[in-house]
Amino acid sequence: MIDYAVLVGFLILLIAIGRWAAGRVHTSLDYHLAGRRLGKWPVPLVGEIHPLFFGPLLSVLALVLVSAISKPPDTPAEPRGRVEAI
Repeated sequence: MIDYAVLVGFLILLIAIGRWAAGRVHTSLDYHLAGRRLGKWPVPLVGEIHPLFFGPLLSVLALVLVSAISKPPDTPAEPRGRVEAI
């Protein structure tokens, strides 16, 4: 029962924050740039967050691309060592 109470409390808090934030947004500038009230502190955060999200994504995309464009060898693999018939 306590789990449902925590979930309902969280949802109420989330709705309250959303309504409060919606009351502060009047133009698209407010929405996209927070009305230019944030100052310069988000700029270093963008530099830190960017590699965390796009670095692994680009690594996976590069791996998929390389495996997609690489072709299998034309000749079958030669057996290693000496092969004797029985």
